[in-house]
Amino acid sequence: MPSFPLRRIGIVIAGVIVLVILWPFYSVPTGSRGVVTQFGKIVGIEGEGLAVLPPWQKLSNFSIRAEKADIENAEGSTSDTQPVKVSMTVRYSIATDRVSEVFEKYSHDGNLSSYVQTATQEIFKAVTAKYTAPDLIAQRAKVSSDINAALREKLALYGAQVINIDMRNFAFSDSYMHAINEKV
Repeated sequence: MPSFPLRRIGIVIAGVIVLVILWPFYSVPTGSRGVVTQFGKIVGIEGEGLAVLPPWQKLSNFSIRAEKADIENAEGSTSDTQPVKVSMTVRYSIATDRVSEVFEKYSHDGNLSSYVQTATQEIFKAVTAKYTAPDLIAQRAKVSSDINAALREKLALYGAQVINIDMRNFAFSDSYMHAINEKV
């Protein structure tokens, strides 16, 4: 009779060990999605909360929260060939319906900062080339709107949504600024 309690204790201990080794419970935090992979292939996306997976699947947390990319001294030229620089902050997030694609092609954590910086600099050059230097100053809101629209279209290719763009420190060359000051 004494072997019966020992056997029961052994079974309980073995069960606990198996449960710990094969722990199937995962947590997906708020502002994230869980990308489920099986042998390296994406097989599903889990929402926030508790996820239960078999041991041969892996869950990677992927942020869909607002991120920011700082672009310092983006350079461009106006249509009247005046060099111009600006610093910008672009706030963006990953579209929830594109998490799988972004995870597979661009980023395993939701950080597309390098893509956003490159795209923003490219678009800044294209947009500023449409304006003269005086128009760039006088129509700053329109310039910002044009950059925003073009950037939304470009970042949509990467699965990102632009939340907003903050432009600051519009700067022209010293010689141009000196010429303006002399006129005034």
